[in-house]
Amino acid sequence: RAKRPPPDELAQAAAGHLARVDARLAAIIARTGVHRPVIEPNPFIALVESITQQQVSMASAAATFRRLRLACANGRLTPAAILEL
Repeated sequence: RAKRPPPDELAQAAAGHLARVDARLAAIIARTGVHRPVIEPNPFIALVESITQQQVSMASAAATFRRLRLACANGRLTPAAILEL
């Protein structure tokens, strides 16, 4: 089984490909750099964070998400903790 390259190498390769095949994307990539998404392994936490971010600005969403997590028992964001709140 072939070993996968590290995520940064994959991101660089993907950005390079997109830049070669689309001039508009090339300009965006040159201006902003390679996108490196933050992956949340817990689907429930990812869902709550995504819903929060869609409702308000990113800074407000981050603050709200942080406060929500702190309000949960032991700082653990779970469906049961949300129901308890």
